[in-house]
Amino acid sequence: MPGGRPAFLNVVERSLLGLVQRVLEHTKGGTDREAQRAWFRGACITIFRTIEKVVVLHLNPQLEILSYEVAAIGSATATLMEPVEIYRNAMLARASSLIVVHNHPSGHCKPSEADISIAMKLHELGVIHGMPLQDFIIIGDGTYGSFREDRRI
Repeated sequence: MPGGRPAFLNVVERSLLGLVQRVLEHTKGGTDREAQRAWFRGACITIFRTIEKVVVLHLNPQLEILSYEVAAIGSATATLMEPVEIYRNAMLARASSLIVVHNHPSGHCKPSEADISIAMKLHELGVIHGMPLQDFIIIGDGTYGSFREDRRI
């Protein structure tokens, strides 16, 4: 599409931004994990369908969203995340920390070996640059997996 973006990308971005902002509000308010999971069941299914997508949220020191980007759009089974590019863009956005969210079109939110590897690389870069990876979230069919909640990072 010359000079523009497909309209569905704008819808996905707006939907995901609202979704994650509500999750952050729930987390700050002390909402328990089961309540978060129930809320996700109703909201996540309409956002992601058949293509893996990666969205990075750039946060300020109060964990509020400064900006966000669709960092990658892949295929039904994979996407290419470049940790250096993710952190470069976060630095340009003057973020204090970040959250990486992506979906598994298969519907399962169990992290793959590639997910674990990339999350660890992102975590290490965050330590080096003083810009922590707050969470690495995988959205599945009506549920999600959080590396922070599962104490993986």
